[in-house]
Amino acid sequence: QGDNNDNANNDNSNDPSRNERDGNNGDDAASADGDGDGDAEDEAGEKTSIGDCDIEDADIMIIETYDPKGAKKDQSPWPLERVSATHKDWKKLCVGDVLDAQDREGKWYKSEIVARNEAEKKVRVHFSGWESRYDEWIHIDSTQRFAPPGRHSSRKAAGKKSPEASSRAVSRGVVGLRNLGNTCFMNSTLQCLSNTPIFNTFFSGGRYKQDVNKVNPLGTRGKLAHAFGGLLRDMWTGTNSFVVPRDFKRAVGHFAPRFSGYQQQDSQELLAYLLDGLHEDLNRVKKKKYTNTVDAKGRPDKVVADESWQVYQLRNRSVIVDLFMGQLKSTVVCPNPECGNVSVTFDPFMYLSVPFPRKTTRRIIVHVVHLPPKASKSYCLTVEALGKCSILIKQISEMSGVGLEDILVAEVYKSKIFRYITPDMPIDGVRAGDTIVAYHMPKREDAKTSSSQGGGGQQQEQ
Repeated sequence: QGDNNDNANNDNSNDPSRNERDGNNGDDAASADGDGDGDAEDEAGEKTSIGDCDIEDADIMIIETYDPKGAKKDQSPWPLERVSATHKDWKKLCVGDVLDAQDREGKWYKSEIVARNEAEKKVRVHFSGWESRYDEWIHIDSTQRFAPPGRHSSRKAAGKKSPEASSRAVSRGVVGLRNLGNTCFMNSTLQCLSNTPIFNTFFSGGRYKQDVNKVNPLGTRGKLAHAFGGLLRDMWTGTNSFVVPRDFKRAVGHFAPRFSGYQQQDSQELLAYLLDGLHEDLNRVKKKKYTNTVDAKGRPDKVVADESWQVYQLRNRSVIVDLFMGQLKSTVVCPNPECGNVSVTFDPFMYLSVPFPRKTTRRIIVHVVHLPPKASKSYCLTVEALGKCSILIKQISEMSGVGLEDILVAEVYKSKIFRYITPDMPIDGVRAGDTIVAYHMPKREDAKTSSSQGGGGQQQEQ
């Protein structure tokens, strides 16, 4: 091979056509590179095939083809004119175009154009598998950073991984959220919303963008919706095993300062604020009309409910209303018997606060110890949960057959009396797991009588 190369070099050095082509300052080479069909055009204007060109061992040639029939159906086909590296072709990039883009560190990724800035002649590029905060604004004249889809992204570029996401591929949606201090309250809320099917696809698929309301004074001009949509998109790419919701938390803390810190908060309060904020950001009603409350006035409930819902939607129409809103029937009766007026309305609601049911009774185990000593017994007593300890002492007396005046009830801790249980104490002061002991302490006369009967003459001498 070395002999052939030497001969080829000698032949080329004496070839006048080769020397003449080398002195063209690369004009013909540039035209050959820019020609997408693999043909080169010489000075006379005649097209010559690649086989007619002189190629040395050190020459590098890249031939790329593109088949528009092979493009995916879910994306627009890549125009052939964009394959050439001229500035004018790249200026045609539109929002939604899929391409390969190079980040500021020189790594290539499958990307999508998510915004354009006509004034600065820049496009915002979102790199697939990365959080939206890694998006970059790239000038449309930086053609070396753009390429048709699949040209570079198919090669797994080595380099540093995102500190916000793991490189291990996972199932879509099976993603953890890293705590930012004591933000488990926020993460639990986000996981619930992320796994609400219709709600999830609306945001992760980008459909929310067409409903963003930037003129609603009650909203955030779409900033909260974009932060939430970007987070769900990162959670459902299928490439991250965990995501850090730092951008989302920053957006929430900016518009709701009570959530700006890293301390523990209430999950229901965050959920209420988030759904209300997303509703205002995505409210499809740009100009709200003045409306009045709809009263039943003796009409059927279905008629009144339908009319109330139509009136409500004159001011509120969003995906939040479609998925999370309902109606609550409210009936108010005038207490004046002479009036007797009944007002029935159907009010919209997004969530209902329901108290946890409390038990009206509880069980307490009591150990009864008799003095003088004899066999002790244990009783499981059922008492009122919000009563007084007098009820407990009375039940001990009834179950053991000991009079109330002869009972001393105490809490025992580590074989010692910790405190006495008095009749006026609230019964909820006795905690579950406390050791309650009732001592049978008869009067002195009763004790002497009991001793004399049980001990005989010896007891009498004492």
